[in-house]
Amino acid sequence: MEKNAISKGGVSPLIATVLIIGFTVILAVLIINWGTDFFQTVQEDTSKTTETQFVCTNDVKFEVSGAKCVGGDLLVTVKNNADYSIQGFVVRFINFDYGDSERNGVKQVMGETLEAYGTTTLVIDSTDLGDIDTGKVDVFPIVLINNVEYTCSENVESFGDLDSGRRLEGC
Repeated sequence: MEKNAISKGGVSPLIATVLIIGFTVILAVLIINWGTDFFQTVQEDTSKTTETQFVCTNDVKFEVSGAKCVGGDLLVTVKNNADYSIQGFVVRFINFDYGDSERNGVKQVMGETLEAYGTTTLVIDSTDLGDIDTGKVDVFPIVLINNVEYTCSENVESFGDLDSGRRLEGC
């Protein structure tokens, strides 16, 4: 009887060791697989962000050459100074009393594409302006990168000066 008791006791630790090694290998494979997918996704996202920032910083050059109110509408003249087409703009019009941020406004203006070295006039309808006393406008370009529209939020051009005490012409 002692022989059977000794042989039964020796099998259990061997099976336990094999199971622990098997679980460890499976767990390692799962972690490596997850890590590979995770880092590949992070790398792709970083690549897209870098490309967008590069295009917005280096390829998109424009200027706001004028802004004035005519018949209650705000007209903003924009000139493209680069080879890169601009799909549209986000225009932020800032109240003369810039302490009153509730009266500031933002309007996305999409129209015809502003081709390289072209000029256009953006029209902000008086209904979007409300009773705002416009003192300054900030213009952000919207560009198309790999068939996706991006707003270049770091590439802003302004017209007007809130500190000078002058309103935009006609506003």
